[in-house]
Amino acid sequence: MRASNLPSVSAPRRIQWPDAARGMAILLVVLHHAVIYSAVEGLASPGWLVATEMLRTMRMPLFFLAAGLFAGKYVTGTWRGLFQKKIMLFAWVFVLWVIIRWIILNLIPGIDSETGILQLPLHLFWPVGGWFIFVLAIYFALAKLSVRISKPIQLVSAGLASLLWFALDDPIGNNGWDGVPTFYIFFILGCYGRSGILAFGAWLTPMTGIAMVAIWAGSYTTLAQLDLADAPVISFAMRILGLGAGIALARGLERVGWLRRLGGQTLSIYLSHTLWIFLLVWLLSLIWPTGSPLAALWLPVLVAAFGLVMARITAVCAAYVHAGWLFETPRWLENLFIRAWPLPRSDVTPSQIAGR
Repeated sequence: MRASNLPSVSAPRRIQWPDAARGMAILLVVLHHAVIYSAVEGLASPGWLVATEMLRTMRMPLFFLAAGLFAGKYVTGTWRGLFQKKIMLFAWVFVLWVIIRWIILNLIPGIDSETGILQLPLHLFWPVGGWFIFVLAIYFALAKLSVRISKPIQLVSAGLASLLWFALDDPIGNNGWDGVPTFYIFFILGCYGRSGILAFGAWLTPMTGIAMVAIWAGSYTTLAQLDLADAPVISFAMRILGLGAGIALARGLERVGWLRRLGGQTLSIYLSHTLWIFLLVWLLSLIWPTGSPLAALWLPVLVAAFGLVMARITAVCAAYVHAGWLFETPRWLENLFIRAWPLPRSDVTPSQIAGR
């Protein structure tokens, strides 16, 4: 029989909206930082602050859910694989970029909240910049430690912890440490509820998606007017609605190729974009009249676009000059890890033995 007559077997098509969700999440993070840093210098209108507060109910739940959707194979794999592929990477880039951030902020005049000599070691344990990476490393370890615990028990426990932390309104006073109990529910929802989440995404139609976004936006607007958006229980419920709206938007935007590609580049964008935003906002504060109504309407978008583009350029240039270690585990550290934690003999392939 000719090969051309054989039935073709096509690989299952990759579901696209989770990649779009990751791209949306990083865009919302970049926009948020552009707004808050511009607002400090009087370069953002009050409406932008209202908008980013509303988007807060979508931004972080979507970010951590998307991370969880792609985490399952590491959580259910070996401890060695988890450390090598995820925890070591997160630890490396977190420490490296805390140092880079501290150095660069010391070079930008007018920024003094993170530049004292004692701030550098402090921020390794009390994170400010890069706290998402800090939290993700803890999430992967927590999920692996509890992998044998019943999934419903884990989900209920994480949900109750999140409810409590939203009610207490960040009692520890640090984004990283408060973020661990606050958003863990969304991470493990992605890990353990992947099939249900994907089924929900498949169920959404354009009309149900629009309705989901409208319910979220209308609920937040109404509750904000009543000063109840951050009330206990309600604040958690708004994150659930925001997550549903985020999935609906990602489902509607899943065919946008550049957004899906951004979803695969979230780490490098997250690590460097704030530094470019700091730099541009500082320069604009020198040349732009503070409080200009026209500028305040569009400058945050310009700042966000600049931060996003420069973050991508930074990653491309780093790869070109062989400085990929800025965004990935360096070879020397991987080799050190392999020597310290060698593969069990049963996991070593013949080709690896031959290459020794």
